[in-house]
Amino acid sequence: MPTIERKPLPPIGSGFVTINPSDKEDITSRARDVIDHYMSGKGSWWNEGPRKSVQQTIDDLNRFKNSVIASEQYVDDPGSILGPIKQMIDAAIKQPAMRSRI
Repeated sequence: MPTIERKPLPPIGSGFVTINPSDKEDITSRARDVIDHYMSGKGSWWNEGPRKSVQQTIDDLNRFKNSVIASEQYVDDPGSILGPIKQMIDAAIKQPAMRSRI
């Protein structure tokens, strides 16, 4: 008997959303804000005061990337806007500044 593929249910109240090419600038700007938050903003520091390690910052950025990937299953993205967002996150992880913090 073939196995049944199981997918997680979408979040309550979520529906199928279409991202229009006109939304690209806003979405890209918000993604940059999140990346900046983890790279040099409040998200780069622990609440107790010390700066997060490079690995912890990379983990934060990877969690953000995973949330972008997860959102793709609920989004119609005909302009392929989320692809460059994932590339932008990867580029932030590989930045020379990240390596210099090691």
